Amino acid sequence: MGKTRYYDPHDSTFKSMFTWHATIFELVFQRPEFYIYILWNIIITTVCIFWIEQGVIDAFNWDAASIMQYVMTFFVTFYNDKCYERYSVLYPACMDFMDNVVLLIQEMNVSLPWKELHYHRIAVTKYLLAVIYEYFMIVCGGKLQTKSWKELVDKGLLSKEECKMLEQFPGGESTFVLTSWVLFVIRDALVQNCMWGTDPLREQDPAHGWRKLKDDNPKDWQPQQTVHIFNRHCTYVVELQRACHKIGYTMANPIPFAYYHLMNVILVFNIMLLATFSALYRSYFSALPFAVALLVYMGLREISCALADPFGRDSIDFPIPDFVRQCFDNTVAQLLAFQRADVRERILASVENVEDFKDHHLRRTTKPGLFRADDEPMKGTATSIRWTDASVFCAKHDIPMGKKIKYAFSAKELPEEKEAESGPKKNPHKEVKKKAIKETRAERKVHKELKAEIAALESEYNSVLSTLDKLIDRYPKLHDKGPAVYVPEHLAKERAVIQRKEEEKEDGDVYGEDDLPV
Repeated sequence: MGKTRYYDPHDSTFKSMFTWHATIFELVFQRPEFYIYILWNIIITTVCIFWIEQGVIDAFNWDAASIMQYVMTFFVTFYNDKCYERYSVLYPACMDFMDNVVLLIQEMNVSLPWKELHYHRIAVTKYLLAVIYEYFMIVCGGKLQTKSWKELVDKGLLSKEECKMLEQFPGGESTFVLTSWVLFVIRDALVQNCMWGTDPLREQDPAHGWRKLKDDNPKDWQPQQTVHIFNRHCTYVVELQRACHKIGYTMANPIPFAYYHLMNVILVFNIMLLATFSALYRSYFSALPFAVALLVYMGLREISCALADPFGRDSIDFPIPDFVRQCFDNTVAQLLAFQRADVRERILASVENVEDFKDHHLRRTTKPGLFRADDEPMKGTATSIRWTDASVFCAKHDIPMGKKIKYAFSAKELPEEKEAESGPKKNPHKEVKKKAIKETRAERKVHKELKAEIAALESEYNSVLSTLDKLIDRYPKLHDKGPAVYVPEHLAKERAVIQRKEEEKEDGDVYGEDDLPV
């Protein structure tokens, strides 16, 4: 994409000459035709030096051929004028396209300020910004790709389901589908209860109904004319669509190819003649003035082609990412700045403290120093308005910029220092959870050790029983003697109960070792 290069017209001529970005040097020196023409001039010069005798071609009247130079200058200049005319039409159309989005948000903040319409305002803002992104991506790329839809989702403008719906839309361009969604949301907002007979200085209490926020409000509020509100919003949407049409229709109607082809034919023919003229001097140094003239003629052509389509990748094209970024920042900042209800109350309350103009106010003159810097007295005001790649929301602050904008006009102060000192809040349940997991692991380890000891004792016990069985089989008289160790009856019952429970719980607790949360 292009990047607008700002300059001071009062700077020295030499300062602008030795510049590369956004100049004819960058446009022409990257074209292979330039070096082909230079090679042609060198070949003709070599032929004149070594193979053509001096005086053979000098008899030809070259003044007749020089008429084509005037024709070429006319055609190239006329083509350049028409291309710049298209450029001058497309730029205001892009500005109208984005301005209507910001103006619609401004109208929505004034006409639909109620707390119940909070999500309606956010939905309208997101759909309008999606229109900006989607339309410019189509104009610059021709078709929305997978990365284009992913950007709309990552930016939070559309959901994945909405992107799938728009991607399946057979019309291809979904700009007017999104504007229809905007009008649907606005229409739904106008039929909500808060728009019909609800005092804006009240809020709804589920237990006691509607309660006043200010008891000393003497004004009797009347419901708004929702039809007029809808018409005002529709006006901005229609103007936005007209700007889209103006951009699209202008790009769809290029300068006729026949005229473009005629200009190229005359340009190539005259460059060949110019290369031959300079070769008649029989010196390779003549290539230098020929290169300068070639740079001028090809520079005019390249500038004209870049102006004809300012949505490309040339250095003098529109900075579309900067356009979209500024529109996003202005729109979201307008939405956040008037999101709190106390902002409107504060502004309306200040009306009572407004003073009349005093005599010293009327007599105060306008000082020229207010409109220019003292150290740069020749700097114009237009140079201070620039397209930059810096976003308002990307500035580094201790508190998020969105929150600062939300509290910018509020009567409540933003607790910036308190948040900076306290730092991130700790979750007490997280510490308890970690401690419980640690204790559980320790108990499980002890449980494993005890089970291993029990298993060793059972193995030893079984070995002793096996040895006794063998002795009884060998000496049957021992069986009549009874057990060598007497086990009480209650201990035998307890042992049986413990063995039964261990069999039921042989798989361990509910959570295995690998199932413990980290």
